[in-house]
Amino acid sequence: MSRKKVPESEKYFYIYMITDDKTNEYYIGKRTSDVRPEFDKYWGSGINRLCRSAKKHAGTGYTREILISDIDN
Repeated sequence: MSRKKVPESEKYFYIYMITDDKTNEYYIGKRTSDVRPEFDKYWGSGINRLCRSAKKHAGTGYTREILISDIDN
C-alpha cells in the first residue's frame, strides 16, 4: 500500500534531542514529519552512534525531547 503524499503545508517541522540516560551524551537533530512531533516515533537517522544505539534498544535508556516545534523548514 503506498502512502499518500502530504502537502508541505500539512507537514510538521521540529528540533529534537536524544539523550543517553547513563552518559548524558546527546544528539540534536531536525525532522520533517507527516505526524505531530509528540506522536512521531522517530529516533534519529542512525547516522551517529548514539542514534543507532537508541534505535537498536527501542529508546530504552534514552530520552527524546522536542525542543522546538511548528517551525518553518
